[in-house]
Amino acid sequence: MKKIFFVTLFIGLSVLLWMSWSNNTTPKTYRIAGQVITSQTNEALANVMIFVADTVINTDSAGRFAFDWPNALPTLTFSHITHEPYKRIIPNKKNHKQLVVRMKEKAELLNEGFSLELTFLEKIASGDHCPNAPKVVPNQPDGPAIVQDLAHFLGGTNCLNQRMATHLLPLLEKEPLQPFGTTMVLMEVDKMGKLTISSPEHQEIPARLAACLPPLAAALNADAQWSPSTQLGKPVRTLFYYRLVLY
Repeated sequence: MKKIFFVTLFIGLSVLLWMSWSNNTTPKTYRIAGQVITSQTNEALANVMIFVADTVINTDSAGRFAFDWPNALPTLTFSHITHEPYKRIIPNKKNHKQLVVRMKEKAELLNEGFSLELTFLEKIASGDHCPNAPKVVPNQPDGPAIVQDLAHFLGGTNCLNQRMATHLLPLLEKEPLQPFGTTMVLMEVDKMGKLTISSPEHQEIPARLAACLPPLAAALNADAQWSPSTQLGKPVRTLFYYRLVLY
């Protein structure tokens, strides 16, 4: 009986040791899931690229993402064409199924200064810069191709400058502007692809120039050569500053 007891005890201990070893050597995976939203409006942000080590994950149309990751939890880097990059460190070794990531919209300065002097506008408007304007910029090898609006291609007399000059000329020829130095306007493409132009909150602009902004935006929206910002073929919200000068 004693021999049978010790054999049984030995087998039981062996099984327990094997189970313990197996649990310690089998990689554990953790579920990481959540939603990306804009910090300004709390709207879901689709097509965000999430970089996890060498892996790229995209949010869906509702801004949601989900994946499993083994052992040590990673640092997530969120990237989107219209928002500031964002990093999130995942703490502790446990599941995170309701992460909420808020990304801040970015407004880039588009140029060094676009002159509103009439002879300059005439020269720019007479150019032919749009046919050669690039439209597609390749992104990460495993990520989507991003199609950007014409405004994102910098370099002086680009396509947007030419279209701006073309539509500003008839507005300013009726009543020329008085010199004002330097100012900026805020150009915004909403998620439906519609452009609006306004005065930034921190910037005062001449009343005559302010009166030109709505018809200028309407003309650009109706312009066949204007291309709103898109990602994965769908319009996305874009903000950028455009500096105007007149001395």
